[in-house]
Amino acid sequence: MSLYIINFFHVLASLLLVNYPLLIYKNSFYDYIYIILLFLLLYSYVILKGECFVSYAIKKYRDPNYIAGSNLSVVNEYASIFNSEEVANYIIIYILLTFIITSFIVLNRHNFINIHYIYIFTLVLVIYFILLKIKGLSKYSFYFNIFFMIYITFLFYRFLIHQSSNVERKSI
Repeated sequence: MSLYIINFFHVLASLLLVNYPLLIYKNSFYDYIYIILLFLLLYSYVILKGECFVSYAIKKYRDPNYIAGSNLSVVNEYASIFNSEEVANYIIIYILLTFIITSFIVLNRHNFINIHYIYIFTLVLVIYFILLKIKGLSKYSFYFNIFFMIYITFLFYRFLIHQSSNVERKSI
């Protein structure tokens, strides 16, 4: 029963996170929080070899010997909520596509980061998710993950610099 509740909140949080920019119109504070969560999630994907920290924690709870990245599927977690693997697969695809689109929207709508960097980010994010699905490219995935980590750190830095300069301008 407790695992069902954790799965439920994981699915709910995923759906709220990816739909937030479509539900809430341009709010600087919430967008700032969204971007921090976005980057934390992306860091967890890289560090945990393609898994978010919640999925990893659930899998580790089920199997204490679980190794990060050995099973990237969250279908079982989602299927336990929707009672259907087919529906779970559609929801997962929806979440991935919406995540890519809404990340672009939020990063762009306050000019937090230069639009050219956001286009590159969107392309890199798509490539990242494709590489996660392709087996046998571990050598390329390793180098891409290094590049991805450096690039998202660069973007996060740019975002924080932008925010600190806005705070300084408002205080003057």
